[in-house]
Amino acid sequence: MTTRARKVVVMKDGPYEVQVPVPLSHQTIVTNGKGESLDWKEGAHLPAPEGAHLCRCGQSGNKPFCDGSHASIKFRDDR
Repeated sequence: MTTRARKVVVMKDGPYEVQVPVPLSHQTIVTNGKGESLDWKEGAHLPAPEGAHLCRCGQSGNKPFCDGSHASIKFRDDR
């Protein structure tokens, strides 16, 4: 089996485009009794089909995947 390099492209004013499947999972911040961040706890794994688009604007109703919300909120990133 040939392994292709994983590639993620930042689309102008849009999502991250995953061009080869990348393993994804929910992550939760583990805190102490004072609410201070200590670590990450890995949760459920998510399928990442080839060509997936990941939300970058924070407004998707289908996180971590993009649902096109960036267009309606006029998300811009000049970096």
